[in-house]
Amino acid sequence: MIIFNPPYLPKDPKEPEDSRIATTGGKKGGELITLFLKQAKKYLAKDGTIFLITSSLTKGIDWKGYGKKIIARQKLFFEEIYVWEASLKQE
Repeated sequence: MIIFNPPYLPKDPKEPEDSRIATTGGKKGGELITLFLKQAKKYLAKDGTIFLITSSLTKGIDWKGYGKKIIARQKLFFEEIYVWEASLKQE
């Protein structure tokens, strides 16, 4: 099992540079998650699971090779937060 709480928000030019490292997942928000998912395939067992968090503001995630489902969600005043369960697609 891998649990990942990534920075997942799109880049905001108004946000101070020092806080972007904790919040910004790339230009669209999903670039860092896509990189993680590509690399996680090396470490995840065939029957393993990844749990990760995204936002309704997160765009551009490439889930290639994974099956996924939302297992929890929380609506906030400007976004909705999602908890995903992902696993490798069986070939």
